[in-house]
Amino acid sequence: MSLAQPGSVAVCIASTVAFLCSDASSYITGTDIRVDGGTIANIQRLARLKQQEAGSN
Repeated sequence: MSLAQPGSVAVCIASTVAFLCSDASSYITGTDIRVDGGTIANIQRLARLKQQEAGSN
């Protein structure tokens, strides 16, 4: 999912469940998977952009 276009949490959950039910996830064990529609990634990206802008002034 593109960070420029965060998805809905419901769509992300459905996609994650579909992946975890597939053979492609057969090596995944004992992990936490954050499913938040890209919210945390966008917050971190915006914080980096703010730091870059502050450094260039």
